[in-house]
Parts: sequence; C-alpha cells; structure tokens
Amino acid sequence: MNTRQRGLATLEFVLISAVFLTLIFGIIEFSVLLFTWNTLTEATRRGARVAAVCPTSALTVIRNIVVYNSAGGGTSPIVRGLIPEMVQVGYDPLSGPYPDRYARPSVQVWLEGYAYNLHLPLLQKSYSSSFMATAAVESGGLLPSPGGSGSVGCP
Repeated sequence: MNTRQRGLATLEFVLISAVFLTLIFGIIEFSVLLFTWNTLTEATRRGARVAAVCPTSALTVIRNIVVYNSAGGGTSPIVRGLIPEMVQVGYDPLSGPYPDRYARPSVQVWLEGYAYNLHLPLLQKSYSSSFMATAAVESGGLLPSPGGSGSVGCP
C-alpha cells in the first residue's frame, strides 16, 4: 500500500457520510414539517365543522377541538407550540357567490401566530402559514331542544 494514500478511505467515508446524513436529516425534517402542515389543516377543518353545528357561545369547545382534539381540553396539544389563543373563529351572516339567491351564513376558523421552527443545525429558520377552514352554519347559533327531533349534539 502506498504511504501517500494512507487514511484516504477514512477521509472519503467522512465526506460522504456528512453529505448523506445531512440529506437524511433534511428528509426527516421535511417529513415532520409536512405532517405538521397536514395536522393543522385538518384541525382547522374539524374546528370549522364543530363551529358550524355549535352555538356561537361555544368558543372554548371549538378551541379545545382544534388544539387538543377533545371538547374538554387536554394537557398536550396535537402540535408542539399550539395554544388555544391562536384559534380564531368568525361568523359571517351572509356569504356565497350570489348573495341575493344562495346566501348562507358561514363560519371560519383560522390560526394566528403559529410558526414551525426547523431543527437543522445550519438552517435555523421559522415557517409560518395561514390555516383557515370555512363551513356553512347549520345551527344558526342555536341548538334544537336536547333529545328532540333533529338534535345537533354539540360536543
């Protein structure tokens, strides 16, 4: 073996493994980012669905559904860093493409202030996006009598 090439295999291994591990950790971090994105999109959709059938006074229930996936609340949110105060709910009395003919009340649920922080060593960046869902209001802010015909069953 040539004395000038001693340790060359070790050096090649270190260079290749550094690039390979950076690529692997980048793929893992991107997967977690997509999981978080999908989870927050589904949570706002679920919150809009609950807001569509619950009275307007059920803001705490709606926020708990979005953040903890439970009407009663919980101890750990579905995504790290998400708190109930980030969940906003807005009711629009008339909406639709043709307000004179097809207008229906709607509710929007969105998140304000959530940011995802990357955990890569040389790429410390924060990403934020708007997550919003809209649903047609079915209860008009009122619940039918409990146990009666057509009872909604707000959680």
